Amino acid sequence: MLPAPLTVRFEPPGGGFATPLQVSLRADDPTAQVHYTLDGSLPSSSSATVTAPIAVGRTTLVRAVAVRGSSTGPVANAGYFQLAADARGVRSDLPLMLVHMRGDAAPSFLSQDKVEALLGVFEPEAGSAQLQRPAQLTSRIGIKVRGRSTRLQEKHSYTLELWGAAQEDAPAPLLGLPQDGDWVLYAPYVFDRSLLHNALGYAISRSIGRYAPRTQFCELYLVSDAEQVSSMSYAGVYLLTERITRGAERVPVQKLQAPDVSEPALTGGYIVQVNEPDAPEEAFMAAGLRFNYVYPKSEDIQPAQKTYIAGYLDSVQRAVSAADGRDPTSGRHYEELIDVASFIDHHILNMLIKNPDAFALSSYFHKARDGKLAAGPLWDLDLAMGADDPFGQRSLDPTHWGPGADAEMFRRSFWRALFDHAAFERAYWARWRELLAGPLRISELRALIAGFERQLAAAEGRNRARWPASAPRDNSFAAEVRALSDWLDQRVVWIQANLDRLP
Repeated sequence: MLPAPLTVRFEPPGGGFATPLQVSLRADDPTAQVHYTLDGSLPSSSSATVTAPIAVGRTTLVRAVAVRGSSTGPVANAGYFQLAADARGVRSDLPLMLVHMRGDAAPSFLSQDKVEALLGVFEPEAGSAQLQRPAQLTSRIGIKVRGRSTRLQEKHSYTLELWGAAQEDAPAPLLGLPQDGDWVLYAPYVFDRSLLHNALGYAISRSIGRYAPRTQFCELYLVSDAEQVSSMSYAGVYLLTERITRGAERVPVQKLQAPDVSEPALTGGYIVQVNEPDAPEEAFMAAGLRFNYVYPKSEDIQPAQKTYIAGYLDSVQRAVSAADGRDPTSGRHYEELIDVASFIDHHILNMLIKNPDAFALSSYFHKARDGKLAAGPLWDLDLAMGADDPFGQRSLDPTHWGPGADAEMFRRSFWRALFDHAAFERAYWARWRELLAGPLRISELRALIAGFERQLAAAEGRNRARWPASAPRDNSFAAEVRALSDWLDQRVVWIQANLDRLP
């Protein structure tokens, strides 16, 4: 008979508490000893031995291992969050996420480094999420402020990594989304007073069959420089979002490892992004554009892999720029090099929502092994859909292609040359007609908006009280959502009228 596994269980499980707890730790194998730490350090056979329940009277990370002879089991963690009196009755129809810095300061917008924190996830049960309950998940995390212009705003967005025993990824499903270790807590703020731009744009992308990050609205509590969770810890409505990373449930490109320096392994997978880099070493030039390495990361990608993906992007640009559509160096036609359908859909999605950053910032491409270059996924839509845009109201008017009246978005990146090819242009306008008769119908878009509005009906008022600078127009969430819906209605009507005038 196989011995019992060396796993450790906690009773009660991690979560929020109002009065001191007695936490029991036991191993599945009754012959094993359990060793633990309370200071966040990694437990081992030399750590304190469990002989009785552990008293927990303040926010604590309990870490434990089971030891049997010379064998040591996996590290188990449970987080216990002390609730101040004004946090004990917290309830929401949205999930609650709690990030506790364990006495340290909140992540600084001046730093690109992740700092350690403790995460608690409280999902609704019987229609209500509460902090004074066991959590569905407690985990060590690495957290940092994310964004470029938005990192200077008061309400910060964050990058999260779920951490295991050390600082390695510890994938887990969050709020019903598929398991992974890399996440974003996105903060809708003054650019998006409806709170909906990213969630809606990504949902529209998925509705036409193109992957975009899955999302879930939640309310965030972030505790810094303190022990107890209080009403002062409330950070508002956030959008838990899948980061754009490699994976079967995200961008499905193959794992590219250091030895993969010859074909066919060398040909994929890659994820790159047109954007301003956070650090110079993340950037490279190709096809007349500045790209960032996303996967593999800049610190992992090998010289041969750098050469390959830059050369492939250059080949695409030469092919789309040639009158006959063929790269004069290799002789390959652009249809052999790019996934044309993805380029069409990605452009349509950005044009529908009139994303002023499209194809110039936050613009992703990916390439699978032995596959073609694909455009997408969609990302970072806060300035789209009639946004309160401090950079010139670039998406305000729904009745021209934009962001300027000269239809500049048709002349960005690879699309500048692609629209010179009659076959591409014909396929592009045909796809518009197909989508406008299907998932991009006004009724379908309104249904998506209405679903999100119902989710936020109660929480948006608390968010508004926390962040009055981003209050909706007329101080009415219904008015703000109606304005977004009206903008999309007008956009679809205008685009349809333009299509009707085409031959």
